[in-house]
Amino acid sequence: MLRDHGLEAVFFDRYLWFTTQLFGYAALVLTPAVASYNFYLGGGARSDLDKLDRLGWTNLSTRNASHYWFYVALVLCFAAYVQAMIAQELQKALMMRSRIVADHATPGDTDYFIAVRGLPKHMRTENAIRAMCEKWHQHVRHVAMLRPSRKLGEVHKRRRQCVRAIERHESIFIATMLSRRKKDPAGFSTTLRKCLGERYSPSAIRLWAALDFTRHIVPDAYRSVSSLYEELLHLSRDLSRLSAESSESSPVSAIITVADYHIARELVQSSAYIDRMDMEMRCLGTCPSHIVVANVLRAPRASHIISEAVSLVRLALIVLWTIPMGATGVLNQLSSATSLLQEVSGLHLPPYTIGLLQGVVPQVASSFLMLVMVELLKILASWQHTLSIIDEQRSINSPYFLFLFSQLFFTTSMSSGLISTALNMLNRGLAQLPRTLAQNLPLAGTYYVAYLPLQAASGLALTVLRIRAVLAHAVRQSTWQSPRDKMANRASRYSDISWGVMYPLPTTITSIVVIYAPLSPLILPIAALSAAITRISYRYAMVYHASVTADTQGMLFFDSLYATFWGVSAMELAFIGLFMLKVNRQHLAQNVAQVSVLILTLYITLRFWTFLHRRFHRVIMNHATPVVSSDTSLKQDYSCLWSVYPGQPVRKKKEEHPIIHDGMIWIARDDFGISDAVVSTVRGRHFAAEHGGEGITNSYASVDSAGRLTVYDAQEEKREPTVAYGH
Repeated sequence: MLRDHGLEAVFFDRYLWFTTQLFGYAALVLTPAVASYNFYLGGGARSDLDKLDRLGWTNLSTRNASHYWFYVALVLCFAAYVQAMIAQELQKALMMRSRIVADHATPGDTDYFIAVRGLPKHMRTENAIRAMCEKWHQHVRHVAMLRPSRKLGEVHKRRRQCVRAIERHESIFIATMLSRRKKDPAGFSTTLRKCLGERYSPSAIRLWAALDFTRHIVPDAYRSVSSLYEELLHLSRDLSRLSAESSESSPVSAIITVADYHIARELVQSSAYIDRMDMEMRCLGTCPSHIVVANVLRAPRASHIISEAVSLVRLALIVLWTIPMGATGVLNQLSSATSLLQEVSGLHLPPYTIGLLQGVVPQVASSFLMLVMVELLKILASWQHTLSIIDEQRSINSPYFLFLFSQLFFTTSMSSGLISTALNMLNRGLAQLPRTLAQNLPLAGTYYVAYLPLQAASGLALTVLRIRAVLAHAVRQSTWQSPRDKMANRASRYSDISWGVMYPLPTTITSIVVIYAPLSPLILPIAALSAAITRISYRYAMVYHASVTADTQGMLFFDSLYATFWGVSAMELAFIGLFMLKVNRQHLAQNVAQVSVLILTLYITLRFWTFLHRRFHRVIMNHATPVVSSDTSLKQDYSCLWSVYPGQPVRKKKEEHPIIHDGMIWIARDDFGISDAVVSTVRGRHFAAEHGGEGITNSYASVDSAGRLTVYDAQEEKREPTVAYGH
């Protein structure tokens, strides 16, 4: 049933199951281990043990530094456990998505792409390449003859920059030598020979220049002239070679598509003829032919500027929104500030009013602010240039996660003890602020121990209340209802789901539970139980109440797994800060080893985060997934919305684009080009109707290394680029 709503619905359910397993397995070991240690071996913490809170952490004795080694080992083991679970889940999820592709793809729906490089002159035709395939030529679907890459312009631009850098260096050197000649004419010859010997010898960059941040802005400013001349020589050779290749009328590369995996493998492995002709053949990848992946699109420069401006506005909005959200947290502490308000202003509030303000108003205000934030993020996402529905939902998911993470972790951790923090600051001064915050951080774990069951219970209660609506709908629906009434009832029953709004809340809760797990291990079983209840509510809602019109193909699931590293890193940073602030200064030398181990753990976490991103990101982005829903609107969202507008930005409303219901054939991102099927489909469905059969050809289309598609009009003599857009 979940698969009928698209692939992301399946992966969201998998994410809830992953969090249940993550916290459930950790609760079996972590919670009893910390409780037993604090109860039997905690020393000064035993008398102040609070089973529902920090389990003795805030009052742990600092006179014996050996107590802290337990928490160092605890953080190290828990961080390794979470990272291992994330890596394992990434591999399982990719295998699951590949299995779904295999289950829904038929032999006629799949293309396998083979790239051929280094074609000799007599092999640069489609018939010659088909003849090269010998006995497999009848299985070859398309042969895309590709023109030389666009590297020629990049090399020419880099050579021009290198020449300008050399001219700038030489002009400064000549001016310096002339000034030295005026100051010391007698010793100028010796100085000149010495400077020339140092100048044109391969020497390293000076230390101060290497540390200067401006070298990233002007990279050639601190390079030696000898290295610039050497690069200029190589660039000149590359420019000559590429110019000779571009002057040829026939292409030098091609892409072959076949319909069977075994044939593609045998074709690549039978390299005797390829080796004899000094050519290169390799497999690019495979994908169902009815799948469209927006990976060969290019946005105009103005759209990139607008996107950067929208990103800055989004970041400023997240930062500024902490002020009203923090103010709602202050209302929770109103009872603590009642006596202070009465002394200052003489205002006497009845207990009923205080309870109302403290209980109802903060929840209503925070819910309203979060709703407004979601709508603002949707508006900003519509302004930003997005190439597909996946990009649009990701542009909502990432900032909304940062907003929730900053509000639920930082703002809540501070505002939960804001009144006591303010009183301590008034009594002790601002110097005690870091230590006060370090003491309030573990105290906030109690808030989340109560928040998670409440969140799960509210979702379950909403699910129970919806049962009545389902039964009423079944009773009302009868044979005498008109089709229009049935459609109206169905529209009122089903609510549209936006995955960019669905994922951030469970992702934020997962990160926060990871942060507070060593501080308050009781949160782990509660989080596991809450995730299980949320999963039940989600499954019921997807079956009876929800509808999906924009599937994101599981991309947000992988983004949420990567976002869990924010929680692991914040946990390690929090413990480093607690160790630095809570240890007495006279005993700080005894805890240097513990802090060093935590810093090393944080470094390993960041490196492992980068490693997983490099290993899986390209596979995740380039791996297409099938349409798993029979809903017409979902199929239209997966369909390619191609159009060609010379020099004009993409239109905002996707209804204005000509919809091609037959999907395009997709290839991996590289420097080769696009397949014949893409060009023939665009020409047959769009250009043939509007331009009388005139359209683009594959010899005038190319894809660069960044995955940007450039289409040239075949009738233009200047071949000025025309950009193809899609969603």
